[in-house]
Amino acid sequence: MSEFIYTKTRPLNYSFNILVIFLFQIMSYNGYADIFWENLFSKYSLFNIVVIKGFFFYMSLFWLISSLYLLLDIFKFSKYLYSFKVQLATEITISDIIKASKIVLRNQLFGVLPVLYLYYKLLTKIDFSFNPKHTIFEDMKNFFWFCIIEEIWFYTFHRLAHHKYFYKHVHKMHHEYKAPFCLTAQYCSLIEQIVINITPLMLGPLIMQSHPHAILMWFLLSIVSALHSHSDYNFPFMASVMFHDFHHYNYKGNYGVFVFMDKLFNTDKEYNKFKENYKKI
Repeated sequence: MSEFIYTKTRPLNYSFNILVIFLFQIMSYNGYADIFWENLFSKYSLFNIVVIKGFFFYMSLFWLISSLYLLLDIFKFSKYLYSFKVQLATEITISDIIKASKIVLRNQLFGVLPVLYLYYKLLTKIDFSFNPKHTIFEDMKNFFWFCIIEEIWFYTFHRLAHHKYFYKHVHKMHHEYKAPFCLTAQYCSLIEQIVINITPLMLGPLIMQSHPHAILMWFLLSIVSALHSHSDYNFPFMASVMFHDFHHYNYKGNYGVFVFMDKLFNTDKEYNKFKENYKKI
């Protein structure tokens, strides 16, 4: 078993998320966001914005953030940052990165892109029309429901994927690495990529028929969060990775993203027991 170093959640762990939300709302308050989206929708078709530009944004952000984590994994360029690694006994190799990258690229081309196209088609079916005006209150209300919808969907299907009838064919690949690294966020079967990773990301914006500004904020935070929660680095300025890292370490429990479903169904009991018996640092 790899050494698992537990560190408790600190108030500063939410600094990055708060900063992103704050900056997005500043843009809304000053009217810059409305001008940007109005210009974008006047120049490009809905297909171009949702499918082409949406996929470009997704890929660019995913691989940019991944590269930073991978550079730290391989070159350990900062002793300070590397000191926040949770499972210190394991090291990521170039062969691990190449192996995972092939699966991730497959899942993005045949998972993310088709779901974006389906999202575009559903928007046309509900007769989506762009309204450049939106409020901070609307953005935050949408963001709240995005979190609720994602948690319910992700928890349900993630827990189902651990059932013996589905685990081998759907979820086993994702658990090849007991100590995860950023690319393992999408190192999984194609069906898991579509049903568990991408669908809950898109479902909230579709149900709420949200303004693109709120969706962009949601995508940015969700992609960064997915990569960070699999990075094995518990940085003090970002959301704690301990909850999901323990899921990879232990295989059981901790099925959700935002914790409340695990609290509701008591599927975080092994994690809580582990914390109680561990000398916190």
